[in-house]
Amino acid sequence: MRTICLLGASGNIGSQSLDVIEADPASFCLKAISVGHHVEKIPDILKRFPTIAFVAVQEYEDAEKLKVQYPNIKVY
Repeated sequence: MRTICLLGASGNIGSQSLDVIEADPASFCLKAISVGHHVEKIPDILKRFPTIAFVAVQEYEDAEKLKVQYPNIKVY
């Protein structure tokens, strides 16, 4: 099993990568994502991939809100 850190998970290529990872859960474990400014996509991604432990976003304010919303995930 490969552990994946997906940078740009909210973009077109990132979305396609999420589909590939989701289609083969025996081969991939998604542990970390970055989404830049597209924090609105985080809830759906976290629902699809409960293995995510780390999330990176662009804005400090977004990170602070996410830390409260998802206390079990390390947000940067």
